[in-house]
Amino acid sequence: MVGRITGKKGAPMNIIEFWNIARPSACFRYAITVVFAAVIERAPSYSLLPLFLAGFFFVAGIYAFDDIEDLEEDRINHPERPLPSGKLSLSSARFFGYGCLLTSVLLTALMDLWTALFILVISFASVHPSLHRLTQGHWLGRGLSIFVFIVSSFYMGAAGSAGPISRRLFLLAIAIGILHLATRVIGDEVDQEGDRRRLRTLPTAHPAHFRYFIRYTLMLSALLLPLPFFFGFGALYLVFSLPVAFRILSHGRTWHVDNAGTRPSHILAAVVFVGALLSR
Repeated sequence: MVGRITGKKGAPMNIIEFWNIARPSACFRYAITVVFAAVIERAPSYSLLPLFLAGFFFVAGIYAFDDIEDLEEDRINHPERPLPSGKLSLSSARFFGYGCLLTSVLLTALMDLWTALFILVISFASVHPSLHRLTQGHWLGRGLSIFVFIVSSFYMGAAGSAGPISRRLFLLAIAIGILHLATRVIGDEVDQEGDRRRLRTLPTAHPAHFRYFIRYTLMLSALLLPLPFFFGFGALYLVFSLPVAFRILSHGRTWHVDNAGTRPSHILAAVVFVGALLSR
Protein backbone atom coordinates (compact mmCIF):
# COMPACT_ATOMS: atom_id res chain seq x y z
CA MET A 1 0.00 0.00 0.00
CA VAL A 2 1.33 3.43 -0.92
CA GLY A 3 2.57 5.44 2.05
CA ARG A 4 2.98 2.44 4.35
CA ILE A 5 5.90 0.16 5.15
CA THR A 6 6.30 -2.85 7.38
CA GLY A 7 7.32 -2.12 10.96
CA LYS A 8 8.08 -4.28 13.96
CA LYS A 9 6.54 -7.78 13.82
CA GLY A 10 5.18 -7.05 10.35
CA ALA A 11 2.80 -4.34 11.53
CA PRO A 12 2.04 -1.65 8.94
CA MET A 13 3.72 1.66 9.64
CA ASN A 14 2.70 4.94 8.05
CA ILE A 15 5.52 6.95 6.49
CA ILE A 16 4.03 10.05 8.12
CA GLU A 17 5.55 8.83 11.40
CA PHE A 18 9.01 9.58 10.01
CA TRP A 19 7.78 13.11 9.35
CA ASN A 20 6.50 13.35 12.92
CA ILE A 21 9.73 12.12 14.50
CA ALA A 22 11.70 14.68 12.46
CA ARG A 23 9.94 17.66 14.11
CA PRO A 24 9.37 19.49 10.78
CA SER A 25 8.78 22.89 12.41
CA ALA A 26 12.23 22.76 14.04
CA CYS A 27 13.74 21.52 10.76
CA PHE A 28 12.27 24.47 8.86
CA ARG A 29 13.46 27.01 11.45
CA TYR A 30 17.02 25.70 11.32
CA ALA A 31 17.02 25.43 7.52
CA ILE A 32 15.70 28.99 7.14
CA THR A 33 18.43 30.21 9.50
CA VAL A 34 21.00 28.48 7.29
CA VAL A 35 19.60 30.17 4.18
CA PHE A 36 19.48 33.59 5.87
CA ALA A 37 23.11 33.20 6.93
CA ALA A 38 24.03 32.26 3.36
CA VAL A 39 22.24 35.33 1.99
CA ILE A 40 24.02 37.57 4.50
CA GLU A 41 27.33 36.08 3.32
CA ARG A 42 26.29 36.69 -0.30
CA ALA A 43 26.41 33.03 -1.24
CA PRO A 44 25.42 32.26 -4.86
CA SER A 45 21.75 31.53 -5.40
CA TYR A 46 22.39 27.97 -6.62
CA SER A 47 23.76 27.06 -3.18
CA LEU A 48 20.62 28.02 -1.26
CA LEU A 49 18.56 24.90 -1.98
CA PRO A 50 21.35 22.41 -1.08
CA LEU A 51 22.04 24.39 2.09
CA PHE A 52 18.35 24.43 3.00
CA LEU A 53 18.15 20.66 2.53
CA ALA A 54 21.38 20.12 4.48
CA GLY A 55 19.95 22.05 7.41
CA PHE A 56 16.58 20.32 7.22
CA PHE A 57 18.03 16.79 7.15
CA PHE A 58 20.54 17.63 9.89
CA VAL A 59 17.82 18.59 12.36
CA ALA A 60 15.62 15.66 11.32
CA GLY A 61 18.46 13.27 12.14
CA ILE A 62 19.26 14.99 15.44
CA TYR A 63 15.65 14.74 16.61
CA ALA A 64 15.37 11.11 15.54
CA PHE A 65 18.22 10.18 17.88
CA ASP A 66 16.86 12.48 20.59
CA ASP A 67 13.64 10.48 20.53
CA ILE A 68 15.58 7.22 20.71
CA GLU A 69 17.48 8.41 23.80
CA ASP A 70 14.34 9.85 25.41
CA LEU A 71 12.19 6.77 24.80
CA GLU A 72 11.77 5.85 28.47
CA GLU A 73 10.78 9.41 29.38
CA ASP A 74 8.40 9.62 26.44
CA ARG A 75 6.63 6.42 27.51
CA ILE A 76 5.39 8.48 30.48
CA ASN A 77 5.43 12.07 29.21
CA HIS A 78 4.45 11.63 25.55
CA PRO A 79 3.10 8.11 24.91
CA GLU A 80 1.50 9.35 21.70
CA ARG A 81 4.84 9.90 19.94
CA PRO A 82 5.89 7.47 17.18
CA LEU A 83 8.40 5.40 19.22
CA PRO A 84 6.58 4.91 22.56
CA SER A 85 3.28 4.33 20.75
CA GLY A 86 4.85 1.56 18.66
CA LYS A 87 4.01 3.26 15.38
CA LEU A 88 7.73 3.37 14.56
CA SER A 89 10.36 0.79 15.49
CA LEU A 90 13.74 1.66 17.01
CA SER A 91 15.59 0.14 14.06
CA SER A 92 13.55 2.21 11.61
CA ALA A 93 14.18 5.38 13.61
CA ARG A 94 17.93 4.69 13.68
CA PHE A 95 18.00 4.01 9.94
CA PHE A 96 16.09 7.23 9.32
CA GLY A 97 18.38 9.23 11.64
CA TYR A 98 21.59 7.89 10.09
CA GLY A 99 20.26 8.55 6.60
CA CYS A 100 19.30 12.14 7.41
CA LEU A 101 22.62 12.98 9.07
CA LEU A 102 24.65 11.39 6.28
CA THR A 103 22.65 13.31 3.67
CA SER A 104 23.27 16.55 5.55
CA VAL A 105 27.02 15.95 5.79
CA LEU A 106 27.26 15.10 2.08
CA LEU A 107 25.27 18.16 1.01
CA THR A 108 27.41 20.39 3.23
CA ALA A 109 30.58 18.81 1.84
CA LEU A 110 29.53 19.99 -1.62
CA MET A 111 29.96 23.53 -0.28
CA ASP A 112 32.82 23.29 2.20
CA LEU A 113 34.69 20.29 3.61
CA TRP A 114 35.65 21.92 6.92
CA THR A 115 32.04 22.83 7.68
CA ALA A 116 31.00 19.30 6.73
CA LEU A 117 33.54 17.99 9.25
CA PHE A 118 32.04 20.28 11.91
CA ILE A 119 28.56 18.93 11.15
CA LEU A 120 29.93 15.38 11.21
CA VAL A 121 31.38 15.88 14.70
CA ILE A 122 28.06 17.22 16.02
CA SER A 123 26.25 14.32 14.36
CA PHE A 124 28.58 11.80 15.98
CA ALA A 125 27.98 13.36 19.41
CA SER A 126 24.23 13.04 18.86
CA VAL A 127 24.40 9.45 17.64
CA HIS A 128 26.79 8.09 20.27
CA PRO A 129 24.71 7.27 23.38
CA SER A 130 27.37 8.13 25.98
CA LEU A 131 28.23 11.46 24.32
CA HIS A 132 24.55 12.26 23.96
CA ARG A 133 23.98 11.62 27.67
CA LEU A 134 27.08 13.67 28.53
CA THR A 135 25.63 16.76 26.84
CA GLN A 136 22.13 16.21 28.22
CA GLY A 137 22.95 15.06 31.77
CA HIS A 138 23.78 18.48 33.21
CA TRP A 139 21.89 21.74 32.89
CA LEU A 140 25.00 23.56 31.66
CA GLY A 141 25.81 20.79 29.19
CA ARG A 142 22.29 21.03 27.83
CA GLY A 143 22.70 24.76 27.36
CA LEU A 144 26.07 24.42 25.65
CA SER A 145 24.69 21.78 23.29
CA ILE A 146 21.98 24.15 22.05
CA PHE A 147 24.61 26.91 21.71
CA VAL A 148 26.73 24.73 19.41
CA PHE A 149 23.58 23.64 17.56
CA ILE A 150 22.58 27.26 16.83
CA VAL A 151 26.09 28.38 15.87
CA SER A 152 26.36 25.43 13.47
CA SER A 153 23.47 26.83 11.41
CA PHE A 154 25.44 30.03 10.76
CA TYR A 155 28.55 28.08 9.79
CA MET A 156 26.49 25.87 7.49
CA GLY A 157 25.08 28.96 5.79
CA ALA A 158 28.54 30.52 5.46
CA ALA A 159 29.71 27.34 3.72
CA GLY A 160 27.94 28.56 0.59
CA SER A 161 30.19 31.62 0.30
CA ALA A 162 33.65 31.76 -1.21
CA GLY A 163 35.64 32.39 1.97
CA PRO A 164 35.49 31.67 5.69
CA ILE A 165 32.69 32.98 7.87
CA SER A 166 32.81 36.77 8.20
CA ARG A 167 33.43 38.43 11.54
CA ARG A 168 30.02 40.09 11.50
CA LEU A 169 28.21 36.78 10.96
CA PHE A 170 30.41 35.08 13.55
CA LEU A 171 29.52 37.70 16.17
CA LEU A 172 25.84 37.44 15.25
CA ALA A 173 26.04 33.65 15.62
CA ILE A 174 27.64 33.93 19.06
CA ALA A 175 25.05 36.47 20.27
CA ILE A 176 22.07 34.44 19.03
CA GLY A 177 23.65 31.22 20.30
CA ILE A 178 24.13 32.66 23.79
CA LEU A 179 20.52 33.87 23.77
CA HIS A 180 19.32 30.35 22.97
CA LEU A 181 21.66 28.93 25.61
CA ALA A 182 19.91 31.10 28.20
CA THR A 183 16.42 30.15 27.01
CA ARG A 184 17.36 26.45 27.18
CA VAL A 185 18.46 26.83 30.80
CA ILE A 186 15.27 28.79 31.52
CA GLY A 187 13.29 25.88 30.12
CA ASP A 188 15.14 23.47 32.39
CA GLU A 189 14.38 25.65 35.41
CA VAL A 190 10.69 25.64 34.50
CA ASP A 191 10.76 21.85 34.15
CA GLN A 192 12.35 21.40 37.56
CA GLU A 193 10.12 23.83 39.42
CA GLY A 194 6.75 23.58 37.69
CA ASP A 195 6.58 20.20 35.97
CA ARG A 196 7.52 17.71 38.65
CA ARG A 197 4.81 15.24 37.68
CA ARG A 198 6.70 14.33 34.53
CA LEU A 199 9.69 12.02 34.38
CA ARG A 200 12.86 14.10 33.93
CA THR A 201 16.54 13.28 33.59
CA LEU A 202 17.55 16.76 34.71
CA PRO A 203 20.07 16.75 37.56
CA THR A 204 19.41 18.38 40.90
CA ALA A 205 20.61 21.97 40.94
CA HIS A 206 20.12 24.88 43.28
CA PRO A 207 17.71 27.44 41.75
CA ALA A 208 20.20 30.22 42.48
CA HIS A 209 22.68 28.59 40.09
CA PHE A 210 20.11 28.71 37.33
CA ARG A 211 19.14 32.30 38.00
CA TYR A 212 22.60 33.79 38.22
CA PHE A 213 23.61 32.00 35.05
CA ILE A 214 20.43 33.06 33.24
CA ARG A 215 20.76 36.65 34.37
CA TYR A 216 24.33 37.19 33.20
CA THR A 217 23.99 35.09 30.05
CA LEU A 218 21.04 37.18 28.89
CA MET A 219 22.96 40.36 29.62
CA LEU A 220 25.97 39.07 27.67
CA SER A 221 23.76 38.28 24.68
CA ALA A 222 22.30 41.80 24.82
CA LEU A 223 25.78 43.36 24.85
CA LEU A 224 26.95 41.24 21.91
CA LEU A 225 23.96 41.84 19.62
CA PRO A 226 24.94 45.37 18.45
CA LEU A 227 28.61 44.46 17.82
CA PRO A 228 28.18 43.10 14.25
CA PHE A 229 27.36 46.68 13.19
CA PHE A 230 31.03 47.58 13.66
CA PHE A 231 32.13 44.79 11.31
CA GLY A 232 30.21 45.50 8.14
CA PHE A 233 26.47 45.85 8.72
CA GLY A 234 24.78 49.12 7.84
CA ALA A 235 23.16 51.54 10.27
CA LEU A 236 19.80 49.88 9.69
CA TYR A 237 21.10 46.91 11.67
CA LEU A 238 21.19 49.04 14.82
CA VAL A 239 17.58 50.10 14.26
CA PHE A 240 16.57 46.45 14.58
CA SER A 241 19.15 45.12 17.02
CA LEU A 242 19.26 47.85 19.68
CA PRO A 243 15.59 47.58 20.77
CA VAL A 244 16.00 43.80 20.93
CA ALA A 245 19.20 44.17 22.94
CA PHE A 246 17.50 46.49 25.44
CA ARG A 247 14.58 44.07 25.75
CA ILE A 248 16.90 41.14 26.46
CA LEU A 249 18.95 43.28 28.86
CA SER A 250 15.75 44.05 30.75
CA HIS A 251 15.06 40.33 31.06
CA GLY A 252 18.55 39.77 32.42
CA ARG A 253 18.48 42.62 34.93
CA THR A 254 15.14 41.59 36.44
CA TRP A 255 15.66 37.84 36.44
CA HIS A 256 16.53 37.69 40.14
CA VAL A 257 13.13 39.26 40.84
CA ASP A 258 10.97 37.57 38.22
CA ASN A 259 11.90 33.90 38.27
CA ALA A 260 8.54 32.65 37.04
CA GLY A 261 9.99 31.17 33.88
CA THR A 262 9.33 33.88 31.30
CA ARG A 263 11.89 33.95 28.54
CA PRO A 264 12.83 36.18 25.60
CA SER A 265 10.84 35.13 22.56
CA HIS A 266 12.56 33.61 19.53
CA ILE A 267 10.81 36.39 17.62
CA LEU A 268 13.47 38.74 19.01
CA ALA A 269 16.18 36.74 17.24
CA ALA A 270 14.11 36.86 14.06
CA VAL A 271 13.89 40.66 14.29
CA VAL A 272 17.69 40.90 14.49
CA PHE A 273 17.96 38.59 11.49
CA VAL A 274 15.69 40.87 9.47
CA GLY A 275 17.91 43.82 10.35
CA ALA A 276 20.99 41.88 9.29
CA LEU A 277 19.41 40.93 5.96
CA LEU A 278 18.29 44.47 5.19
CA SER A 279 21.66 46.02 6.08
CA ARG A 280 24.02 43.46 4.60
